[in-house]
Amino acid sequence: MSKLLIVIIILIVVSTLFAEQVISLEKAKEILIENNPQYLAKASALKAAEWEMRAALSAMFPSLNLQAGYNHLDPKPFTTAAENYSLSYGFSANQPLFMGGKLWLSYKMSRDAVKIAQADLENTKLNLLSELEEAYYNYLLTDELYEINLRALDIAQQNLEIAGTRMETGTLSRADYLQFQAELSTREVDLLQAEKNRQLSSRLLQNMLKIGDFEIQPIDFTLYDRLIEFYQNVQEAEQEELRERLIVYGMENNPLLIMNRTREKISEKALKISIGNFLPAINLSASRNWNNNYSGEREFDATTTYMISVSLPMFPIFDNYSSYRSRHYSNRQTEREVESAEDNIRVAIEAAFYSGISSARTITSAELAFEYAEETYRMMEERFQNGLISSLDLISVELLLTGSSLNATTSKYDFLKNRSALMHLLNIDDDDFFWWTLIEN
Repeated sequence: MSKLLIVIIILIVVSTLFAEQVISLEKAKEILIENNPQYLAKASALKAAEWEMRAALSAMFPSLNLQAGYNHLDPKPFTTAAENYSLSYGFSANQPLFMGGKLWLSYKMSRDAVKIAQADLENTKLNLLSELEEAYYNYLLTDELYEINLRALDIAQQNLEIAGTRMETGTLSRADYLQFQAELSTREVDLLQAEKNRQLSSRLLQNMLKIGDFEIQPIDFTLYDRLIEFYQNVQEAEQEELRERLIVYGMENNPLLIMNRTREKISEKALKISIGNFLPAINLSASRNWNNNYSGEREFDATTTYMISVSLPMFPIFDNYSSYRSRHYSNRQTEREVESAEDNIRVAIEAAFYSGISSARTITSAELAFEYAEETYRMMEERFQNGLISSLDLISVELLLTGSSLNATTSKYDFLKNRSALMHLLNIDDDDFFWWTLIEN
C-alpha cells in the first residue's frame, strides 16, 4: 500500500513539473515588465538622469581641493637654499557667485530631464502592456476562430453526408452534391488558415514573454459588462461632454505630451542660458598654502589668498550671438512640435472613445444576429432533410451562421482592444480607475 502511495505521489509530481503553466493577463503583464530589456533600459536611463540632476545641483555649492607637492631642482635654485627640494601642501576653495544663471538653469534642465525619463519609462510601460494585451487578445481570438471554423467543418461534413443520402435516394442531383463537396473543401482550407493564425499568435505571445509552453487563461467578459452597458446607453449629448472630459484628462496625463512639453521647457531654459553667455561671470576663491622654501626644515611658511574674479566676454561675440539665434529657432521648433503632438493625441482620444462606443454596441447586435442565424439554420437543416429547400439555400444559411459567429466573437475582442487603446492614451493601466475617470471624474 505504501509503495502504491509513493508511485502516485511521484506521478503527481512529474505531471505537475511537465504540465503547461496557465497564464492570466495580469501574470503575463508581470512577466513582461520583469524581463523586457527595453523597459529595463528605460529604468536605467531614469537612474542615470537622477544622478545627473544631483551632479548639476552640486555644481552650485563650493568646491574644495587639497594639494601637496614636492619640487626638486638641480642645481639649487639660489645660494641661500639649504636643500635643492621643497615641500608644500595646502587647500583651495571656489564658490561661483554669478554665472549668468547657467548653473541654476542647468540644474532645472536636469530636473526636467528626470521628468522626461520618468514619462518615457511610463510610456514604454504603457506601450509594452498595450502590445501585450493586443497579442493576448489576438491569441484568444484566433483560438476561438479556430473552434468556429472547426464547427463549420463539422457542419459541412454533416451536410455532405445528408446530401449523399439524398443523392442515393434520388432526391438530390449530383450537381447539388458537388456543391456540398466544394463547401467542405472551402471549410478545410479555412480551418488550415485558422490553425496557422493561431500558431502565429501563440508564437508572438511566447516571444514577448520569453517563456516556454503555456496555456492562456480566457478573458472573463462579465468583468466588462458595466462598461459595455455604459457605452451602449450613453446618450449623444452625454457623449460630447464625456469626450471633452477624457480629452482634458488625456492632455494633462498623456506621457508623450508630458515629454514634449518638458522638452519645450528645456528648450526655453537653453535659450536663457545662451543669453547668459553675454553676462559676466563672478567667482570667489580662497586658498591657504604651506611651503618650506628649500630650507629642508619642518617649519613651513603659510600664505593665504582671497580673490574675487570677474570675467566678461568681449571678443569674439558672434559665436555667442549665433548660439542665441540657434536656440531661439530650436525653441520655435519645439513649440510647434508640442502643438502637433497635442492635436494628434486629441484626435486619437476622440477616435478611441467613439470606436469603443461603436464596438460595445456592435457586441449586442452581433450576438443577436448569431442567435437568429443559429435558429434559422436548425430550421433550414430540417427542411433540407425533408427535401423542402434547395442545397443552395442550406449553404447560404450555413455561411450566414458561420459569418455571424465570427462577427460575434470578433466584436468582443475589438471592444477590448479599443478599451486598451483609450486607457493607453489616458495613461491609465487600472480598470477601476478608468471606470472612475469615465463616471466620476
